[in-house]
Amino acid sequence: MTETKYIFGILLLGLAVAALLVSTVVKRNKCARLYEQAVLAAQNGKTEDLLATLVQAEKLWDFNVGNGNLKSNLQDINLLESIFRKLNSLPLPGPARTACESTLKLVVELNSLFSDRSNFGIDGRSMKPEAARRWASLKPQLDSARAEFRSALPTTTT
Repeated sequence: MTETKYIFGILLLGLAVAALLVSTVVKRNKCARLYEQAVLAAQNGKTEDLLATLVQAEKLWDFNVGNGNLKSNLQDINLLESIFRKLNSLPLPGPARTACESTLKLVVELNSLFSDRSNFGIDGRSMKPEAARRWASLKPQLDSARAEFRSALPTTTT
C-alpha cells in the first residue's frame, strides 16, 4: 500500500512538472506570436496597434522558459532583443524612448554574455563565476528597466 502511494505521488509530481513546462512553452510561443504579428503589421503598414502588440509581447516575455540550456536561454534573450529593437524603431514619447534605449542596451549586453560560450561550463548550463556575477548584476537591472519602460508609456498602451 505504501509503495502504491509512493508511486502515485511520483506520478503526480511528474504531471505537475510536465504541466509547468507546457505552460511556460505556451507562454513563450504566445510572446513570439505577438511579436511576429507586430512585425507583419509593420510590414503591411498597419501601425495603429503595433505599439500595444509589442508591449503585450514584452509583458509576456520571461527568461529561461525552456529547459534552461544555453540554446533556450539565447532564444529567450534574442526574442526580447527583437521586441525592444522593434519598439525602439517606433515613435515613442521622450521618457519611454529613453527607457526603451536603456533596456535595449541591457538586453544586448545580456545577449553578449550568453552568446559567449566561454562563459559556461562543458554542459552549457552552469555559468563560470565571473559570468554568474555579471548575470546577477544584470538581471535586476533588466527587470527594473523593463518596469521603467512600461511605466513611461502612455496609459492607453499598457
